[in-house]
Formats: sequence, C-alpha cells, structure tokens
Amino acid sequence: MDFQVWDFPGHINYLEPDYDTDSLFAGLGALVWVIDGQDNYSDAVDRLNTIILMLYERYRKVNIEVFVHKVDCLAPEDRDEITQRIQQKVLDELSDHNIENAPVSFHQTSIYDYSVYEAFSKVLQKLIPQLSALEALLNGLCARSMMDKAYLFDVATKIYIAADTSPAGSGNYGMCADWLDLMVDIGEIYGYDHGDQVEGEPPHDGGDQSAEGLLNMGEGGPVLYLREVDRYLALVAILNKDSREDDQAAVNFNVNRFQEGVKQVFEQN
Repeated sequence: MDFQVWDFPGHINYLEPDYDTDSLFAGLGALVWVIDGQDNYSDAVDRLNTIILMLYERYRKVNIEVFVHKVDCLAPEDRDEITQRIQQKVLDELSDHNIENAPVSFHQTSIYDYSVYEAFSKVLQKLIPQLSALEALLNGLCARSMMDKAYLFDVATKIYIAADTSPAGSGNYGMCADWLDLMVDIGEIYGYDHGDQVEGEPPHDGGDQSAEGLLNMGEGGPVLYLREVDRYLALVAILNKDSREDDQAAVNFNVNRFQEGVKQVFEQN
C-alpha cells in the first residue's frame, strides 16, 4: 500500500484564498495536528478548531489526530491534565456548533520513546481497509498459540499495521519493537538476500528462509517470538508464561497458517 506524508508549517492558514483546499484535503485520509505540550497551546488549539470545523463541513471522511507532543519532560499527571484541557477545548468548540462524534483522537507523544511510533501506528490502522481481517487472524493466532499479545509490524518503520484486540500491557509495544530492531540488525549480518533471485538458486518464497527468533527475557520474564511474514512484514508476539518448549511445534504450525492468511488477505484486496 502506498502512503504519502505531507509536512506543513503549523503557522500557515490553509483556509486563505491563496491555498486550494480541495488539492490539500480532498484526498486526505488523516490530518495529524502536532501541539507542543510544553508551550502555550491556546493559539494552536484555536487554529485546530478552525480546521476541524472546515473538515467536518466539507471533508467528513478525514480522521483528525491530535498529537500532544514533547511530553517526555512532564510528570504523568501533568501530561494527562494538559491533554485533557486540549481535548476539552476542542470538544467544547464542536459542541457549540452542534457537532457530535467528530473523528478526532488525541495521543501523547515523544521522540524519546516509542510513543510517537505507537501513535502513528494507530493513525495508519484507520486507513487500512484490511484491518478487521488482520485483527481476526491475530486473534485466532493468539487463542491457539498461547500468545498474550501479537503485533504485525512494518519492518522498515517499526509501525505496527495491526494487533490482536486484547488489551496491551504497559511497555509491550516498545519491548516488541526493540526485539524487532535486534533481529533486523542480526539479519543485516547473517540474513539471506531478499533481492532478485540468483540463477541456479531456489526462489526466496518466505518458506524455510523466513527469519525467526525466540527471546527469553529471564526467569519469570516474558518470552518474545518473531517470524518474518515477508520482506516487509514481521509478526512479533509475547508468549504466555505457561507456554513450554514442546509447544513450539504447534506455535510454528499456527504461525505458518497465519502467514498464509495474511498473504491471502492482501492478494484478495
């Protein structure tokens, strides 16, 4: 799937006559509005409200995603308070215009942890028509393979395009992303070439050539499982603490079926 990201300065008024709003917003899937959580955000929220009202009137299919950014230096209670204030100011404006259920979401983000990646993951998932099918596959895999949580990652960006629908524990995403990072680094050294097939060699069809790894985080800690789905996607899962080594054959069998299911989902679309 082909996505484009356009980055615009926040101080520009895109509703001025000099700008063609149709060319900017007509084909838009999501608008990400970034607010500095450590700065005076009143003006930024006012301009956001103006944009939201315009989008709701003319381009209702656009998802509006508000990133309350640079919150890494703030205490958790301060982050929540600032986010709640921004959210309430937006919702009050919408209520004044008799607008309910507008597609507006709020995220706390920072570049010093995985929060910005996780937020972009949730933005991207709203734009993927295959999401419900992928979630169903992941739910079935977790139920049959003693997995507590499973993510389907885009390998290059560390954004996950789908996850099972069970609640995510604190730090689950970051732990799985770190494990994927490590496996990518190992693959750069020891992995096979995903490029064009060399004459005389068997094709790289993702069968036995798929990268796979199992990481035990120590006594009482989680066990992380990774399997390359294809050259772009990887499954990373947290195994149930009750799982045993002799369950691994069943896990591999179920993951193979999951891998086939993912390919079928994208082929059918």
